[in-house]
Amino acid sequence: MFVWQAHRGKIRSLAFSPDGGLLATATGTGRLVSLWNPSTGELVRKLTPPGTDRAAWSVTFASGAPLFAAGLSASVCVWNTADWSPVATLVGQRRWSGPYYEVALGHGPSPGAGGAGSTGVCVWADAVSGPGPRQANPVISTDHTACLDFAPDGTRLATNELAKVELCDPVTGNAVRSFAHTHSRHHGPVKFSPDGTRLAVGYRNTLSVYPVAEDGPPVHCQGHTNAVWAACWSSDGRTLLTASADGTARLWDPTSGDERKSFAWGIGEIRAAAFSADGLLGAAAGADGKVVVWDVDA
Repeated sequence: MFVWQAHRGKIRSLAFSPDGGLLATATGTGRLVSLWNPSTGELVRKLTPPGTDRAAWSVTFASGAPLFAAGLSASVCVWNTADWSPVATLVGQRRWSGPYYEVALGHGPSPGAGGAGSTGVCVWADAVSGPGPRQANPVISTDHTACLDFAPDGTRLATNELAKVELCDPVTGNAVRSFAHTHSRHHGPVKFSPDGTRLAVGYRNTLSVYPVAEDGPPVHCQGHTNAVWAACWSSDGRTLLTASADGTARLWDPTSGDERKSFAWGIGEIRAAAFSADGLLGAAAGADGKVVVWDVDA
């Protein structure tokens, strides 16, 4: 286990690069995005978004293209990771109320992009095509703050809202299917499994796993004592990692809901968590600005 002080205040989002060599963080208070060496805690690079957006709230790497995106106060900025040049500024079709609390990049060599704000989700068909700011199409209205994730095959976009999850067509924005869950006003995660057959959904202090194509009952992962803020799948789909306001990160069996391990490092409320692409490392970040990286199998 390795811990370092990355920021002075709360860390709201983090993400591993596909090769595991970088860990990105965003705080929601500063404009700069920090890139770290997860093995040493060394600051490798700081990215400055173009324009005048006040803060970076969310970060993500594309899995099949050399792209990195940050959700800002009023736009989404995309960089080419080959030389870290900004390649796109993505904006909504109308005045946007609040930051992009979560940002997602699709799969494949020409991924789409999505950004979730307090009243809706913006979708861009291509994260990099065309010069200048590009408006979203479609814009999906949502109830309160939504989280989002693209299905591995790109045919669906999942959003988590007040009391339901909706699966939408990312081209039209039309709802295809929904899953009801207990009403929750906090920013709960929604994540497709690597094979796209299951959907992990966080609400209140619970994480539930729904079958995407069937009407079977969900599997509930219960044990957190406060809001679940983040969730992610291991690359083989056999483990879920959650982070919670109760100050713990936990590993779960997504087929049974059994808790495998619980971690409490004393870093305060944990807002973000991630697996490396190879599944060997886990990372979590807390309210006091510390980042923890650990060997998952240790």
